[in-house]
Amino acid sequence: YSPDVDGNIWGFVGVEVAHTQYGFVDLTTDKEASTATSSLKRIRVELENKASDSKTLKRDHHDCDGSFEGEFKQYLTDEVITNTDTSGYRPNNNSHTERRNRTLKECFKASLLMATGGIGVYNALWGPGLRHANYCVNRVPWHDGRVPYSTLTGLTHTHNPTQDKVFGQQVFYHKPKETRSDAWDTAGGDAVWVGVSEVVTGGHRVVPIKWDPSSNMYLLGRTLDVPHVKDTGSLIFPLKMGPVLTQVP
Repeated sequence: YSPDVDGNIWGFVGVEVAHTQYGFVDLTTDKEASTATSSLKRIRVELENKASDSKTLKRDHHDCDGSFEGEFKQYLTDEVITNTDTSGYRPNNNSHTERRNRTLKECFKASLLMATGGIGVYNALWGPGLRHANYCVNRVPWHDGRVPYSTLTGLTHTHNPTQDKVFGQQVFYHKPKETRSDAWDTAGGDAVWVGVSEVVTGGHRVVPIKWDPSSNMYLLGRTLDVPHVKDTGSLIFPLKMGPVLTQVP
């Protein structure tokens, strides 16, 4: 992919297929084996910390790719985790992840369309957008009644309007004093909401925005995890504002 707002160009997608269908997304700037190993470690921590019945990672099935050689393969060996792959690019041999990848992309495209009106200039939100899509897919009832989050954790997810906002809606966040540009900078910042924080308990993930009159569009900042946000009291999607596209005959 082209770089997202945080400079990521790759997304590692994983699915716990044996029991729960719980999915994972980790964003990276490269596909090196060391990076893939770090992603797997983060995925493993989330899986084992959330599991209600002391589940541990027993097998890792992945594409046949250089990202999963060297350090990655050695980590699986050291941790006594069975290592299997698709033996070449055969999507049907990794069908769970391929389907999840398509589902996440479609969810994000729907969210982006709602947030921007389809003007096509804020696609750099794909990184936090895929993470938010994964959060939603894990927590909504599937066609057969399963909810991956509940199956994994034994808990019921209840929609919380204070925390579960709408992707791309306008919010305001508090800027700590040390991050303000000078004494006249405001204590609040304008942003769009892009998800529930994974690192701040009860917090939010936002992308700061700033209107640029020269390009007639908003400039997107890097993703921030903040403890609190304030919305406008109604759904406003500022990213529907952007350059006026002229159709050429």
